[in-house]
Amino acid sequence: MNKVDVFLNSINDLPVFPRTAIEFLKLIKKKETSLAEIGEYISKDSTLSTKILKLANSPYYNRGREIRSIRQAVIFLGSDIIKGIVLSLSIIRMFPMKVGGKELDRTLFWNHSVATAFIASKLSRDFELWDPDEAYTAGLVHDIGKLLYNQFFPEDYDTVVKKALKEDRNYIEIEKDVLGYTHSEFGFKIAEKWNLPEEIREVIRDHHGVTNETKNRLLVAIIGFSNVFSKQIGYNFPWEFEPLTLKNNVFWNEMMKANSKLKEIDEAFFTFQIREMKDKIEALIKESMEV
Repeated sequence: MNKVDVFLNSINDLPVFPRTAIEFLKLIKKKETSLAEIGEYISKDSTLSTKILKLANSPYYNRGREIRSIRQAVIFLGSDIIKGIVLSLSIIRMFPMKVGGKELDRTLFWNHSVATAFIASKLSRDFELWDPDEAYTAGLVHDIGKLLYNQFFPEDYDTVVKKALKEDRNYIEIEKDVLGYTHSEFGFKIAEKWNLPEEIREVIRDHHGVTNETKNRLLVAIIGFSNVFSKQIGYNFPWEFEPLTLKNNVFWNEMMKANSKLKEIDEAFFTFQIREMKDKIEALIKESMEV
């Protein structure tokens, strides 16, 4: 039994998955929930309220009059951005920024996670593939295994990163060699302990490739594709860039089974649309991480 197995069998100090995120997801899943109700919910959290107002008045989002109230901010930013910052902040709060290994850049980690979430949400909404809120949440936590490794096994994960930079091997193979589990497998085991929904657990486990065990193949495909695509626009660690061609991507082909309109997508234009979102993604993550 290796050290990760020992940890999993005896863990007693695992951070609790944030109640704020769970409660907020329940609220926004109700079709009858109004922007006013969302604003009221946000107003109960002073830190969150401050960040929402700051974001609404940032140069990336606002070119006009000053936004002074949460109600105004919610209407101005729109539900997608509001959901993004609430969920991002809720989950980022779980992990102190200065704890863990030195080699994993946490800013880049969260930039990648939020970018993946945005892309997954956009694809889900534009092509009616999945509930956009669930896709956003799944995208946000898909790589949580990396952060957990960095939190609980910092020296070992530093070794993984250094090896990945030096050796001509897939970093997932190196994770397996050093720790006995890939970040996907480790994240899945922790997600089970958190009792997260099955579809979220599967995304964490299978976002590098669907298997015969994958039940929620479409959501896994949406996140798997969004994960790879986010790396095409710069949200990747140096050791994990993957080339992408839509017609050769297994996740893309899985999504096309659900909506044939994806066959007509202009890859260059879609890439341009996502690149246009970069400043907004980075402004959102900046506010989320200043906790």
